[in-house]
This record gives sequence, structure tokens and C-alpha cells, in this order.
Amino acid sequence: DAHASFPIVCLPVGPTCMRVAGVETELPQQIKKASSDLRSVVERKLSEGLSSQQKSQASKFSELQETLDRTRTELDALARRLDDSEVLICQLTPPRVSTLAQSRHSRQFAALDGRLERMQAENLEEVGRVSTEAMTSLRKEIGDAITDARARSEELQQRVDESASKLEAEVKAGNERITHKGENLEKTLVRRMTAVENLVDEAVTVAHNVSTRRIEWKLQEVSRVLGEPRHAQVFSPPISAGGAGIMRLEVRVRRLKNLEGSSDADDDSTSARQQPSDCSVFLWAPAGTTVVFELHVGDKWGPSGQEEETGGNTARRYRSMRYEHTFMAPMSAFGGMDFQLKQFSDWIEDSLVVGVEVLEIQANLPLMSTLKSPQELAEEINNGSDDPLPLVSSDYPI
Repeated sequence: DAHASFPIVCLPVGPTCMRVAGVETELPQQIKKASSDLRSVVERKLSEGLSSQQKSQASKFSELQETLDRTRTELDALARRLDDSEVLICQLTPPRVSTLAQSRHSRQFAALDGRLERMQAENLEEVGRVSTEAMTSLRKEIGDAITDARARSEELQQRVDESASKLEAEVKAGNERITHKGENLEKTLVRRMTAVENLVDEAVTVAHNVSTRRIEWKLQEVSRVLGEPRHAQVFSPPISAGGAGIMRLEVRVRRLKNLEGSSDADDDSTSARQQPSDCSVFLWAPAGTTVVFELHVGDKWGPSGQEEETGGNTARRYRSMRYEHTFMAPMSAFGGMDFQLKQFSDWIEDSLVVGVEVLEIQANLPLMSTLKSPQELAEEINNGSDDPLPLVSSDYPI
């Protein structure tokens, strides 16, 4: 059907929506143009056929009219001659001869009437034949025009079907692109919100611990975590003290064979002189932070001494060391106070206490940059970038 309607689909984003709308507006115009062309062709064919038939019939009728006029002229002339002959005969011959002449004239008129009737029948037959030929030719031309119109209509329908399929494919592809962009946008927004929540949590943690100076971290299952491997790094949860931002403690295990005694060990400890240190404590802090801090290992407030009970090591040793350092890297470590795990751990609880005390601090933290505007975010998405959008400009990782 040349007047078939198609649903109009409008997409909410730039280039895809423009292409689809263009195809939708082109289809009705093409259908209207094709229908108008078909109508014009059929009307032209019919007009040409009727004009040709009218001319042919007019020519035939003109010829017949001329023939009838000539015949009528001849008959009039013959009638005048007969009248003159009859008058002359009546004047010159007796009545009996006149009667015979009239009888002969009547037969001649009857023959003329028969001839006229035959000519009229022939003329009517010729007119019927010409009309039949004209109608046959007109029907043929009309049939050809209808066949051509049907073929063009089928071609147009095929083009419409192809355009509809193409439009459907473009709409489907556009919907898929929009869905993909929406999913990417949702993931990006989730990442951004998660980053904001992490920043807020860190800011709240730092604010709550502005007055905190001393932090201790108690490790459990140290015999498995620190006692078994020759090399290991164990990090504390995020900590904050003195408004310095997020920091971490690190216990590093380094057990080397044939190592001499360490000068960092307690000089009053016989076991320290016999066995080297196998662990170290470090402090990680953000860039731009200058800290005077004291690292310590062991329980400062627990019992001290060599051995409180015979046959077991329940004595708790304590050691500390002061450092001063300006952290320059985005997130770096400093310290390295050595100790012997067996000497400072509580083997009954299978635990180890390490900590830091912030004595002085000076922090120069960078300000967060503003979030990207919705226009910039939309441009990033429309450009097809699958890279995560940056949230803030920070000199240390979250």
C-alpha cells in the first residue's frame, strides 16, 4: 500500500536521533512522490488513448459523411433527371406508355433504396469495427498502464520494506548504544559516588582524630602471619592522628641466613646479641606531611623483665625509636625500627603490639578539585570514552 503508515521513533541523543528522524521524514515523501508519478502516468496513458481513438473515429466519421454527401448529391441529381424525363414522357407519349415509364422508374427507385440500405449497413458495420478496434486498443493500453503501475507499486513496496528494515536496525542499534552509554554512565556515577563517600569517610576520620596522638595496632596469629614466611609485608588498617590525613603502619619481615647480630637490638638483652633482628616497623604517610613521630613495638604498660614464669616466655618487652621526616612521594614509608619477633611478641596470645605516637606534625594537603560539570560529563560519554572519569585531583591514593 503506497499510503501505509509507519511509527515515528524519536531517540533522546544527538546524531542517532537525527539520522532516524531523517529516514522517517523521507519515507512518506518518497511514497507520496511515487504515488503521484503512478497517477500521472496512468492519466497520461488514458488521455493519449482517448485522444487517439477520438481522432480515429472523427476521421472515419468524416469519410463516411463525405461518402453519404456524395451519394445524396448523386441521388438528388438522379431524381431531378427522372422528374424531367417523366414530365417529358408525359408530354410526348400516350397514357399507357407513361404508366410503363412510371413502373420502370419505381423499380429504379427501389434498387436505389436497396443500395442506400446496403451502404448504410456497411457504414454501420465499419463504425462498429472501428469502435471495437479502438476499445480493444484502449483496453490494452489501460492494462499495460495498470501492469506498469502494479510493478512500480511492488518496487516501491519493496523499497519501503527495505527502508523500514533499515530504520528498525538503526533504531535497535541506537537503543543498544544508548543502553551501553547509560550503563557506562551509571558505572561512572557509582565510581564517583564511591570515591566521594571514601573521601568523606576519610575526612570524618581525620576530623575525629585531630586530637589523637598515640595509636597502637595489635596483630593476631603472628606465628603464622609473621613467624613462618622469610619475607612478608603486613599493613595496618587506615589510621589518622593529629590531622595528618590517612596513614598506615607496616611490619616488614626479612629473615636472612648467616646474618650477624644487629646493632639496633637492645644491648642489655642476651637473646638479642645471640639472634639478629628479623622484623622492622615503618610509617606510611601522605605527601606534604612533615612528622616528628615515635615508633614502638611491644606493650608499654604490660609487665617487664626477663622471665616471669619458668618454662615459658610471658615477659613483654617494649622498644621505641624517634624519627623526623618530610614525606614527599604520593604515599611513602619511613622508619625501619628493627626488632626480633620472638623477643617482643606475646606467644600465649599469639599477638604483637606495634604503634606510633605523633609528637609534632605539619601537613600541607592539596585541595580537591571541583567535580566535572554535567556538560563535560556528557561530552566524555558522547565521545565514546570507556576510561573512568577522574573524580578529584589528589596527591595520594585512596
